[in-house]
This record gives sequence, C-alpha cells and structure tokens, in this order.
Amino acid sequence: MRLKSLPVRGTTEPILLLLIDSATDFTHDVVSPIEWDSIVQKGDAKPPDYPFGTLPLITFGHGARGGNDTTISEPSAILFFLEAKLAPIGSATRAPDAQGRLEMLRSASSHLLTQLLTLMTTSPDWLSPPHRDPLKIICETYLASLSYHLSSSFFPPLLSPPLPEGQPGTSLTAAVATAATLVALIEDIFPVTLGCQESDASEDESGMRKRWPRVEEMRRGVEDRERVKAWRSRHSDPSTKGSDPAANAANWEWSEGEWATRKFMREQAEKWDQ
Repeated sequence: MRLKSLPVRGTTEPILLLLIDSATDFTHDVVSPIEWDSIVQKGDAKPPDYPFGTLPLITFGHGARGGNDTTISEPSAILFFLEAKLAPIGSATRAPDAQGRLEMLRSASSHLLTQLLTLMTTSPDWLSPPHRDPLKIICETYLASLSYHLSSSFFPPLLSPPLPEGQPGTSLTAAVATAATLVALIEDIFPVTLGCQESDASEDESGMRKRWPRVEEMRRGVEDRERVKAWRSRHSDPSTKGSDPAANAANWEWSEGEWATRKFMREQAEKWDQ
C-alpha cells in the first residue's frame, strides 16, 4: 500500500493514524508544494494517477504481480476504504444506526477540520479579532457535542482498546481518527482556553480537561496507543526534512503557509487567548 501526500498534518493525519495503528506495511511518498504545483501546472494531476486532481491518495492492488493497481483520493473516501480494509478479522458488521452515528461524527469533524484548514491558508487575520471569537464559539459547540457523544450511552463506543499485539487490523474508526486530529488542532489554536493544560484561575472553567474531560481522554487515548507513540518517536527528526520529509512527519505543520504554523498560532494565542 502506498500513501502519497503533501507534507501537511491536517489532511494526512487521520489516514496515518489508521495505517499506523493497524501496523500496515505502507510506503509514504511525500510531494513538496513546489513539486505539486509543477504537476498541476503541467496538467498531470489527472486520472488515472490522480483520480480527482488532489492529494492525499492511496494506491493498492496487484501492480507488482502484473495486475492493475487501484488509486483512491479524497480523505473521506480513503478513510472509508481503510476502515473496512483494516477492520479486525471476524468483527461484526455494524447495524445501520450505529454506522450512521459514527458517520455523523466523522462528517461533523471533517467539516470543521476542512473549515479551519481553509481559513489558515487563505486569511492572514483568521486568528485576530473580530474573527477569533466566532471561530471559538464554533469550536466550543463542536466540543460540547463531541463530549455528549463520548458518553457511555453512545453506541457503539467511539474509542475501543487497541488490538492485542500481533493481531492484524485496527480498532480505530475513521470517526475517532478524524475527531482526534481536529481536537489536537483546536488545542493548538486555543492553547489556554481550550488547551489540555489546567487553568491557573481556580474559578475559571477554561481548559479542555475542565470543560470537556471526555474529549481530552479520547485524544489522549489515540495518542497513547503504543504503535502511534512509536511512530511519532521514529518520525520526529527535523534533520531529515530535505532528504526524507516523511521521517519528520510527526512535526509537520497543519497546512501550507506561514498562517498555518504552530509558531503563528502560539503568537496569536499570546495576544488573544486569555
């Protein structure tokens, strides 16, 4: 299996989480923004190599044995494929209502994630007043809803324990992988008021742990999976940025451009996230 993507975290991380947690043997081809612009300008971003002229994409099949490989693009479609492909052997098919609930969560998370990624690549003042407060309200509404659905009454449970070592597949769903990625981004954008650290003000109910502890537990439950932790440790070498961009994938920025960097988000938070 081969994953091809830009060196950005936002659209790639949910896909990586499913591949990593399943211990799938895959190759990660990273296309630099300059290379991608060249592909687009030459008119080469088209089928069959690029089904809809976009990245990321997954290629799999029997090309190495003389057959035809299959390529799937669009993050939602890739996640749909991987969730089915990497499901534990013998796992039961979900009832339509259970699958609908999971898809509801994935779709809501994907919609807000896409909205945030679009803002950070198109608007230099996306984190400054007066834009910041409405954006925070949107994020808070999402987090409150996510917290509700993480309650024990939600079926199926959104986060299942990792599979035993040696068992193929992953218990992660596309919904949880997308939600965990989005929550991590929200915590980067609002590190004080919506971040995971405890608030210094005793009467202030800010901070992810205080306001939505289930949400933070969900994010940590994904990040603390042994395969995910091991992958992040192996892919956190900035010295390989030029020679092998995938080797530093754990440190990628959320998207392209200076307004999408964690440094920019921290600077804006120091001014306004109080």
